[in-house]
Amino acid sequence: MTDSDRHDATGNVYSIPPEIWCKVFMFGKAMTDDLDDYTNEESARHPKWAFHLIVSHSFSYFRQIALSSPQLWTSIQIDSICSFNWLLMVMERNGSLDLDINIELTTDQHLIDKAELALSMDIVNLQCHRWRSLIFTCDKEYRGGQAIVKRLCDISVPRLQHLSLDVMDIERLNPDAIHRDVRAGQIFQGPTPHLAFVRLRGFALHMFRPQLGFVVTLHLDQTKHLPLPYSTFYQILTCSLCLAHLSIYGDIIDPVSWHVRRDPIPIPNLRSLRIRGSDGDIYSGILMAIDAPFLESLTIKELQEGDLDPLWQSGDYTKFSNVKHLAFIEFEPSTATYRQFFTIFPAVIFFSSWAYCSESILMKILTRGSLTRTIGTNADGYFVPWPQLRELTFPFADEEGDYEDFDKFLESRRQVGFPISKIHLEVAPEDHPIELSQSEESRGILEEAENFCGKAIWPLNRVLVDPHYNLF
Repeated sequence: MTDSDRHDATGNVYSIPPEIWCKVFMFGKAMTDDLDDYTNEESARHPKWAFHLIVSHSFSYFRQIALSSPQLWTSIQIDSICSFNWLLMVMERNGSLDLDINIELTTDQHLIDKAELALSMDIVNLQCHRWRSLIFTCDKEYRGGQAIVKRLCDISVPRLQHLSLDVMDIERLNPDAIHRDVRAGQIFQGPTPHLAFVRLRGFALHMFRPQLGFVVTLHLDQTKHLPLPYSTFYQILTCSLCLAHLSIYGDIIDPVSWHVRRDPIPIPNLRSLRIRGSDGDIYSGILMAIDAPFLESLTIKELQEGDLDPLWQSGDYTKFSNVKHLAFIEFEPSTATYRQFFTIFPAVIFFSSWAYCSESILMKILTRGSLTRTIGTNADGYFVPWPQLRELTFPFADEEGDYEDFDKFLESRRQVGFPISKIHLEVAPEDHPIELSQSEESRGILEEAENFCGKAIWPLNRVLVDPHYNLF
């Protein structure tokens, strides 16, 4: 490149207004933040690799823009590789904007200078009124002066919107804290009117619950064998009339209180529910316990044959008549179990399968077009499984037989008067791009599922990156 070329390039850079460059930098920062959420490499999270820091060290014009753009410096990371000086620098540059705090004290917690960590916590706690999100992961909560999570108990977070707490171990349980009134909360002082997203994992579920009165999305992850009494579980789910999305991981309820429970759990605005357990009781127990008349989406993982027998035997065929999205993960029901799903969940429009098309029992059932000739939903009097079904999702397998199966299936649904609009094929990023060998029958209906990274989007309308979305 000649001197003239360099001058022209620099001139073009200066010709673009700073506010445009700021938006470009924000976009670049967001992209690298998203990538960092899916990597385990420590170097990727080190401050020296931060996108906004690299930009600020490129050349004087970019540095001037970066340093005068406080929105580039609102993400605060505290871990074993973050220095106190770096934290002070970031805090000086973010002005008075809302802050996103990520505290990660995991496998290398012993490397952390405890005095420096205490100073770092004090610095960010002084700005707690500006917190927008807090992600806190801790290997172990110690008692006394070494307690870290406990430092959250005496601060006020009026702007907090997103909270994810994962406490893997604790030095000593406090029974008084465990049995504290759920409505009062165990951490934070004062109300949290904007707290819409909460994840409680491990001991955080028992020891460090915030006030839940305005929560819209709630993750309860039981990663330690310390079940909740049914009464506490009931109170957690009924704290917020806004609760629309509920994710339950583990056998979260104490078996004794679980089997003698009587009161149904009213969740009037619940729209989507996910369940993953190891004891089969959790699936039928929760579905039978909740009163959620507007539930639209249900995701079930690792179900076993027979786990939902109590639900089928209950004879309540109207409770889930509004469920339109149904997803199975890591299980494929038998034909008999599918028949029960057709009855209990009659209005399914979107179905996501864990099994490949060629291995899917559902595809075989649907391709046959009818199960019985009793009371039907089409003109010939046949019972058509899921007559409203329009879209399906399958994992991708580039096999010739799959396309033939698709053609037979699509034709059979057309013949009974209930055609399918779309079949999505989930494709891992490393497999892109793939040419789908579509036939005339399937052309325009088969398509690759976009943005599939091994993690299904939940809730369906979620747009923000959720770095701790990893148990489903």
